[in-house]
Amino acid sequence: MRSLWIPTLNQTLTQAIEFARTGQLDRARRLCDAQLTSEPANAEAWHLSGLLYTLSGEPQKAIERIERAIKIHPESAKFHSNLANALLATGDTVAAERHYRQALQYEPRHSATLHNLGLLLARQFRYTEAVAILELNPTLEASEHKLLGDWRQQSGDMAGALQSYLAAHDAGSDDAALWAELAHVEESLNQIDAATLSVARALDRDPAHAFAQLVKGRLLRRTNHFIQARDTLDAIDTAQLHPSAAAALVNERGHILDRLGHSEPALACFVEAKRIQYRQTSQDASVQTQRYLEDLQSLLELDLRTRAEATQASDEPQPVFLIGFPRSGTTLLGQILDCHPSLQTLEEKPLVQTVVASCPEYFSHDASPLTPAARRAVQALYFTLSERETPSRPGVTSIDKLPLNLTRAHHILRIFPRARFILALRHPCDVCLSCLMQLFAPNSAMAQFQSPESTIRFYVLVMRLWEKFTRELPLNLCTVRYESLVQDFDAEIGKVLSFLGLPWDEALRQHTQHARKRGHIDTPSYQQVSEALYQHAQGRWLRYRNAFEPWLPLLEPALKTHGYLP
Repeated sequence: MRSLWIPTLNQTLTQAIEFARTGQLDRARRLCDAQLTSEPANAEAWHLSGLLYTLSGEPQKAIERIERAIKIHPESAKFHSNLANALLATGDTVAAERHYRQALQYEPRHSATLHNLGLLLARQFRYTEAVAILELNPTLEASEHKLLGDWRQQSGDMAGALQSYLAAHDAGSDDAALWAELAHVEESLNQIDAATLSVARALDRDPAHAFAQLVKGRLLRRTNHFIQARDTLDAIDTAQLHPSAAAALVNERGHILDRLGHSEPALACFVEAKRIQYRQTSQDASVQTQRYLEDLQSLLELDLRTRAEATQASDEPQPVFLIGFPRSGTTLLGQILDCHPSLQTLEEKPLVQTVVASCPEYFSHDASPLTPAARRAVQALYFTLSERETPSRPGVTSIDKLPLNLTRAHHILRIFPRARFILALRHPCDVCLSCLMQLFAPNSAMAQFQSPESTIRFYVLVMRLWEKFTRELPLNLCTVRYESLVQDFDAEIGKVLSFLGLPWDEALRQHTQHARKRGHIDTPSYQQVSEALYQHAQGRWLRYRNAFEPWLPLLEPALKTHGYLP
């Protein structure tokens, strides 16, 4: 955190500042007290006294004194900014944010305030907002370009992160940590040669740099050098890694062991990686995760047949929603369809969830059917959000790809009664194993993938809900089976095109090259979709059958329903 300091002051306060700079906080406070005794309306003295208490670890006393300063001069940016710093030390993040923003009303480009507010937002996982705030600073230092790169990574903007790291280098940063982050971003953008070069630069500067070694191991695994990859990871000092990187290392080791055919230790790595990832989960996050499951469970109790929108105008929009349980092939299918000149697959963004959260009165369980005017307004909000995320191309149909929109078909039909759904299906056991193998960004849904049991129970709940939707809602649906797509590409994609009323286009066969050109794909599938179609993932769960055996009876209904058991 950066502190605002006071410019030219009277002799007493200037002397207090000098004492503070040399660590003589008590002497500095006595001078402030003396100044306030003779001049109780001196706002600078109250402010400086507050700063001294912040430095001595007494933020509550600091707050009281800086608030006195603000009463005297309420439009001082530095007073509000330093009050925010003190509030932050007490854990009052809401009030701290309010005063940082108030400071920016009076001095919109103050670097310290922008920096500290950005840090506060980032700590709350509000990375997009943090980036927008810090970018307002016209004089960014190399370390701040690096921060922007880190935050852009967290928000999924890998291309932006790459530019920020390059800007940090241009501003004078040239250490191993920067080159390691560059390599990580380049690997996620499928720029394998560039990533390999950046890793080499990182290791030239620090041969033992743990994160650079981790990226090197991943690159070796991606180029099928499994033994070298394993040996590289085994030599890393994990104590140097941030917990998220430590989880990534253990998960990466699992992938290497899987490719070497060592299934049991591989599964142990995947489970341990999740344990590390969620080890510091807050109580609030745990409550949200449980509430998410309860909300899904409650939908099973509703009679959805009475909730479909009955009145539909002939000119109702017909957007396309690509859905499926995570790791069922939605990303692959989305990349294939994105090759068609008449289709555009959106990045995974929670457009439907945002609409529902913005208009809760329309989506409660007891809400009346929407009037045509209300539905048009909600549709307009959806399209505004969609356009903001991914500008549409003229004459092109957008495909909203978010796998777990699977659980929101009832909301989608409320917004778009004529919506079209493409469901990606894959063998339930392969799906559950693949979910265990991935380190998804933590949220209430992905938190379910921490063990074979929790993953399978979540799969069963979600697919029970989908089966209810298919029974009770008027779904306009096309189903694509992953195994069929791999075995007979033309037939399965032809079925989808027929459903969408589109002709075949030879560009569809170029999906691998298309994915590589597109750069970062914001899902854990970014590596696979840049490769040619392969079949080694089919039936992979059989090598892990011992771990799945106790829970297979739970999956049996889904296996039968979707044709994976006779």
